[in-house]
Amino acid sequence: MSESDVGRELLRSTIAALSGRDVVEVASAVHALMESRFGVRRAAVGLVATAGTAPGDVFRHVERSAGIDPAASERDLRVFLDPDGAASWPGERDGERVTVLGSPITVEGAVLGSMLVELEPPAGDDSTTRATMTKLAVTASVALAHVLRQEQASVRARWMRAGSEVTTAILGAGSVDAAFGIVVDELQRIAHVDQVFVTVLPGGLVDSAPEVIVRAVSGAVLDVPVGVRLPLETMIARDVFTTGRTLVVPHLASSDDAQVQRALRDHPKNVATFEAVVVAPMRTPTGVVGALTLFWMPESMDAFRSLDVEVAERFANQAAVAMQVAQARADRARLTLFERRERIGRDLHDSVIQRLFAVGLGLQNSSRISTDATTTELLVDAVAEVDAVIRDIRTSIHGMPDRG
Repeated sequence: MSESDVGRELLRSTIAALSGRDVVEVASAVHALMESRFGVRRAAVGLVATAGTAPGDVFRHVERSAGIDPAASERDLRVFLDPDGAASWPGERDGERVTVLGSPITVEGAVLGSMLVELEPPAGDDSTTRATMTKLAVTASVALAHVLRQEQASVRARWMRAGSEVTTAILGAGSVDAAFGIVVDELQRIAHVDQVFVTVLPGGLVDSAPEVIVRAVSGAVLDVPVGVRLPLETMIARDVFTTGRTLVVPHLASSDDAQVQRALRDHPKNVATFEAVVVAPMRTPTGVVGALTLFWMPESMDAFRSLDVEVAERFANQAAVAMQVAQARADRARLTLFERRERIGRDLHDSVIQRLFAVGLGLQNSSRISTDATTTELLVDAVAEVDAVIRDIRTSIHGMPDRG
């Protein structure tokens, strides 16, 4: 294929790739182009995950030719994720000498993935083939950047709508638990989480709380009733409460985090059922008061990889706002109660107590001028009773229960 033919083919492939609806379609188009148009022996394209990247879990999606060992293809693709890494290397496949060419797929300095082709000599030493590979990487970058921007815009719009709905619902919720329920249900629906929990510290301070309370649950993988108390020391979220930093664990079983391993061993519920977890702190001006915990099963890892961790943090902040709104409502209710007591006290003082006081003075004066001992005793008792009634009324004003 001549240089001009290569250019025209790349232009056509770019237009075709840009029509893809998502990054997987684009990756498939790029892979098909490498495999069928340029005479390559084997080809692979990998797109990096957007969350939880770790050794062995780098890629959100991989397209590979038939016959390529999955572990080998991902290992080789990881080499080309480094823009400064090797551009090619010789090797052997099935006893034959081959050359592997690769390139990162980058947009504005961000590595979106990598691609590689395996060529048999003499194609591996052909400068035209190398130039074609470079152009194809640029093509893939342009196409992926286009659909990723569309994806990101769509995701942002969806989360903005969800965030607005949650905020409105929180402000209209009758209780903080109802607000928590709205947060976890919406998060599970949009982020495709298998189970979500809101846990809070009973006293609001981690130093004085040996346990946490489950205040909201969405999902039914584990039977964890709302209101149950769990020991903080066995919680995956323990360090989130103490440090205020979000925890992301892509693979619970292989995590080297000591607290995660302790939770897998000692937690009252079988959290080892899950594959991945994200725990985001619920922050208020006074510190961390709770945590939003998201769990994914092994079959839901695509949803985990596509999660923007900032989304979980925003929802955790909304849960914290729900607590603050509830506290503000409680404070306002107390203020209303105090104001009502003061108003009732003024009304009683200005009317009932003043009249009772006048009655008591009248009875007291009558007792002083009475010449009959029995009558005087009855009047003194009546004065004492009036004084007792006045005291009871004043006590009732200050001890009035909240009925609002």
